[in-house]
Amino acid sequence: MGAVDLTTAGRGQSLPTDEVSIEIPIEPKPKLRPRFHIQRGRISTSTPLETKAYESFIADYYGYNCGTKFEKGEPLEVNLFFGMPIPASFSKKKHKLCVNGQQPHIVKPDVDNLTKAILDALNQVAWNDDAQITKMNISKGYAEEPHINIRIRKDINSLGE
Repeated sequence: MGAVDLTTAGRGQSLPTDEVSIEIPIEPKPKLRPRFHIQRGRISTSTPLETKAYESFIADYYGYNCGTKFEKGEPLEVNLFFGMPIPASFSKKKHKLCVNGQQPHIVKPDVDNLTKAILDALNQVAWNDDAQITKMNISKGYAEEPHINIRIRKDINSLGE
């Protein structure tokens, strides 16, 4: 059984798919640390509003433009590419290296913090829980237009078939 395309499911169709790809036109942002508060002697936490808004945009964009939700219990492989903005301060020579993929993005934000925001945003949208992810490939690099590429597919090597 594959994922169900929710954009057509409401029209009497549910087309199973084993793979989806989407490019989200947004500057990649890391998941910010939770904020801790002490109220009446108890410690509580909250997610920063900037992170909530970012994750909400990712979830809404995916849901509207793709709409595929993989079924609970399906092992998934996720590939992420974070197209980071090229700093305006870079020389023309360095800018060209970035565009050609010859200048690695070895500054913050870290890929683990970028990834966490995407995985949390797509919980209950692309999958039931990010615990379903059995394999990941994550990379970041410079891009003329900041974006995030997401590819999700069933991890057939984990199915034991």
